Amino acid sequence: MISAFGRVTRQIENSHPRAALMALFVLMYCVIWSVFGTTVGVTEWTLSAGYTSFTMASCRPYRWASDRFWNLIKNLCLSRCRSPLSFLLENYRSGYRGAMRVGVMHGLFCLGCCWALMLLAWVGGAMNILWMLALTVLVSAEKVLGAGRFLKALSGAALLACGFAEIGATLSA
Repeated sequence: MISAFGRVTRQIENSHPRAALMALFVLMYCVIWSVFGTTVGVTEWTLSAGYTSFTMASCRPYRWASDRFWNLIKNLCLSRCRSPLSFLLENYRSGYRGAMRVGVMHGLFCLGCCWALMLLAWVGGAMNILWMLALTVLVSAEKVLGAGRFLKALSGAALLACGFAEIGATLSA
């Protein structure tokens, strides 16, 4: 997306420095993800600070991801994210405010696609290198191989199986 934004600004913008526009675009994208990460982190910290026995591992985001509403949101956002160039051609606005607007829009669509995946980082442990490697391989395979629907179904089934195994282990303990 950054590369596509750079190409579009090179062809359209004459009056604003391209580097500044790209920096604003990336900054706004990062602001969206920073707000999400901070919100989730503060929520986890607050709820696990002795008030309850809550941890992100007890959230089970794979339950949320299967909800019809969230799937509709994700599919809407994916339809905007799959083609960066068409997204930019439809939403690009000139100038600094335009770069900020497009950065926020792209960040929100990206968040809409990936929020459950990011919660999985908390479930498995953001500092767990094997978990992060598995998520990286999954996302890379989806993007590079173009097998999104197959991998989505396969990973969803695997997460559900893990969830049922954990529930079974909890009930038998």
